[in-house]
Amino acid sequence: MNCPLREFASQVISAAAAAGVAVAFGAPLGGVLFSLEAVSSYFPHKTMWRAFFCAISSTVLIYYADPFSNGKLVNFEVRARYFATL
Repeated sequence: MNCPLREFASQVISAAAAAGVAVAFGAPLGGVLFSLEAVSSYFPHKTMWRAFFCAISSTVLIYYADPFSNGKLVNFEVRARYFATL
């Protein structure tokens, strides 16, 4: 028997993982893909859209909150010119 509370908990965990990865790396789509691949074994469209909305809203919130006071989503960055010299 499928428990609706267990299904809801799975959706919340998937959305939270997507939001966490999105905020940590500044990549909302990467957060959703991580959630799709690593967190859930069953990932219906409804859960994907909820995780995507959660990742987008958390990324927008961290952008406007600007916790590092430098205008960037994350406190680190990798520039392509460093890899061009290798």
